[in-house]
Parts: sequence; C-alpha cells; structure tokens
Amino acid sequence: MCVPRRLASHVVTMASTALTPELLGQPARHVARALARDRLRKTLEEAARLEISPRGADTVEPVGGAVPPEGDPEAVHDFRVALRRLRTWLRAFRPLLDDAVTRDTRRRLRRLWRLAGDARDLQVQHAWLTDATSGLNSAAMAQARSLAAEFAPSVARAQRKLTRRVVKDLPRASAELAGRLERERRDVGALSGAGTAMSTAMARLLRTQLEELQANMVRLRRRRRLELAHPVRIAAKRLRYLLDAFDRSSRLATAATRRLAALQDVFGDLHDAQVLARRIGATGGQRNRTASSLEVAVRRRVDTTFRRVRQLSRSGELTAVHAATDRLIRQLERRASGARLHSLRPKAPGSSRH
Repeated sequence: MCVPRRLASHVVTMASTALTPELLGQPARHVARALARDRLRKTLEEAARLEISPRGADTVEPVGGAVPPEGDPEAVHDFRVALRRLRTWLRAFRPLLDDAVTRDTRRRLRRLWRLAGDARDLQVQHAWLTDATSGLNSAAMAQARSLAAEFAPSVARAQRKLTRRVVKDLPRASAELAGRLERERRDVGALSGAGTAMSTAMARLLRTQLEELQANMVRLRRRRRLELAHPVRIAAKRLRYLLDAFDRSSRLATAATRRLAALQDVFGDLHDAQVLARRIGATGGQRNRTASSLEVAVRRRVDTTFRRVRQLSRSGELTAVHAATDRLIRQLERRASGARLHSLRPKAPGSSRH
C-alpha cells in the first residue's frame, strides 16, 4: 500500500517536532497543533507499511498454522501505536484542538483504532499458539497447534479488513485534520503570544495524568483484582505518550518514558494472556471443553503474569517514574512562572512597545 497521492505532501512537508525549550515558551494552542501534525505524519508513514494481500478477504488459508499474511509482521503493531499516540494527543489537548477535529474525523480514527487492535490481538494470539512449548504438556501443545491453524484465516482477514478501511478512511480523515490544523496555525501565528504557554499546559496535563496513574496503581495494590490492571495500563500509556513529546530534549522525560515502557511491557503481556484465555475459553465451550488442557495452561500464564504485575506495582520502578515526572513538572512550572514575571516587568524608559 502506498500513501494516497493527496496525502503525500503532508508526509513530506511535516517536519518532526519535539518539545524544545523554545516551543515550551510559545502559546500552547500553537504548539499543540504542531505536535498533532507531527503525530499525524507518523501515522501516515506507518499506514504506508501495511500491505494489501492479493487474495480475497474470504479466502481460506491452508491448514498448517503458517503466519498470514505476507509482509512486515510489525506493520500492524507500529500503525496501531502511531494511531494511539495521535489519538492520545488529540484527547489530551481537546480544549485547544476541538475546533480542528470534527466528529467525523474522530469516528474514523476510532474505527481504525479498533480494527488495528483486533488485528494485532489476533496476530499475538496466533504467534503464541504457533510457538507455544514452554510448560505445556503434549495434549495442550496439540491443541495449540490445532487452534493456530484455525486462527490463521482470521488473522489474514483481520489485517485485510484493517488495510481496506485504512485506504478508505485515513485519506479523508487525515486530509481534513491536516487542513484544519494548518489553517488554525496560520490564524494563531498572527496572535503574538496570546494564550497559555505550552510549559503551563504540559505541567497541568502531566500532573493530572501522573495522579491518575498513581491512584489506579494504589487501587490495584489494595484490592488485588485482575480487572484493575487495565486502568493502570491505560493511564501508563497516556502518561508515556505525553512524555515522549519531549523526545530527547529532556533527560527527565527520557528516564520516565524508559521506565514506563518497561511497565507497559508487563501489563501488555497480561492483556495478551487475558485476551487469549477468553478466546480459548470460548472455543473450548463450543467444543464441549476439548481445549481444557490448553485453557489451564493459559490461565496459569495469566496468573503468573498478574503476580509479576503486582510485584512491579510495589517495586521502585513506579517511584522512579513519579520522581522523574514530578521533577519535570516542577521545571515546567518554574519556567512558566519565570515567563509570567518577565512579561510583568516594567519596560525601561524610552523602550519601544513593538
């Protein structure tokens, strides 16, 4: 799949943007749009890696569990991450970007996100069933191989469905979003520094998201319930995708992002195990529980991963994330305070107002 011609100009001309000290001093309304355009560009680049299989959507793959379809095996994952980063940014700065994101654009991006999630979940499940060896008895291994062969057509169909929808929805949604962001950028450029500074806006957002992560993690530690892991996972993602806007311009953001990535890996493993357990449970129920041996093995995987999650929630990793992010927030607040004091200082006699 190639990026549609009407979007190619956006991919080429939208330079990569990071939250540098210079941008932190500019109006948040302007900078939020600049980073939204950058995340849109990345989403388009990752969409271009998806490939359309020459086979029809309903073609049945040969039984045997071969991984379908051909092409870059990480394309779906990377597109999903890029789209998630874009949607997280649009959500976080919704008060400033709402006029640039129409209801139709949000609906199209949300639909692509769901299809990408379905396709990626199936890919992960198929890969685990195909490669499953550790801790499985012979009956469970045989069931895993059999289910992998059955899952193969579903994996292929899910990816083709995603790619067709990307071709149909992404050009319109991206062109509309990019156009609105660009028009607003020209309008805002004429407003010499009006509005809240980006440093102030980011400090507030980071503080809110850090507190949400902390609160969800406390609930998980206290109540020890499996379903409470999901809100922690979502909160960690949202905090990470705010922090990575700094790229390499902040050592504190880099340190917190690195630790959050490790946190996400463990929570992601738990999510994958839960989804696989539900799918195997449904398949087993349809077959009078013939998949029970495999079910037991996957449930054991869920329990083991959940113990790792709870251990991690009590480790120093979260404390380190909190410390680095809190220091960054205080830096941003001091920067914003200094900028306000500077703007309130009386001008020297005879100085120009221009």
